[in-house]
Amino acid sequence: MNPNPSHKKHTFIVITAVAVILIAIVFTAQKPAKKEDSANSAPEAQKPASTKVAERSSEDSPIPRGQARSSAPDPQSKTAENELNSPSWSNDPPAAAPVIPPGVEVSKPEVAVNIDGENQRPQFHGSFSERMSISTRGTATLAINWPVEHKADEILASTLNDGTINGEAGAILKRGKDGKFRLTFQAGEHSGATQVILRAANLAYTLNFWVPTGNANVDPPTLQ
Repeated sequence: MNPNPSHKKHTFIVITAVAVILIAIVFTAQKPAKKEDSANSAPEAQKPASTKVAERSSEDSPIPRGQARSSAPDPQSKTAENELNSPSWSNDPPAAAPVIPPGVEVSKPEVAVNIDGENQRPQFHGSFSERMSISTRGTATLAINWPVEHKADEILASTLNDGTINGEAGAILKRGKDGKFRLTFQAGEHSGATQVILRAANLAYTLNFWVPTGNANVDPPTLQ
């Protein structure tokens, strides 16, 4: 016996209606969740500029939120320690001295050096002296006649590579009653070249010292 066509049609309509209802229920249940997600993840372009800057700053820096950046040095840092313990000579420049005009010839300094009890008088070639030998931690006392054409009452003396001047890395030397500048140089613990640099206005001279390495193939000739 053949099924009733009207019965088939009725069954198809019922199944279709049930499917439509189920799809509507699922769609309605998912829609609020999508709205909530979109509210929590607003497009970058819609966020206020201040919010975006704050987010970038927090990503670029390890500083926790709520703490302000500071340009002052960390009191525990080595830089801050050096700034607090800077020698006075580096903060107070020597008294102004006249500038030597270009083309004006100036005589060389005359320096009497006593190194570990031995007297030496190095000559200058250009602005550099002859090389003098000094032992590790050895001491040299210097009496300096500055070029007579340059009326400087104070000069700045500093070390290069190693050593100290009057116990520090540098010193401002004042002209004595005898017209000389005096300093005590102590070599450091390392072998090799070390220098004392003398400056006033646009004049600068370098006194060359050498701490022997003990290797004759390395140690250069020095003033005897």
